[in-house]
Amino acid sequence: QDAGYRFQFTDLDVALADVLAARRKDQA
Repeated sequence: QDAGYRFQFTDLDVALADVLAARRKDQA
């Protein structure tokens, strides 16, 4: 169960980082 949650959190973190990167690129 912990591993599944960890995987989900990682996936969400990656998606969030992608959005942040896109925002930063758009701002720059």
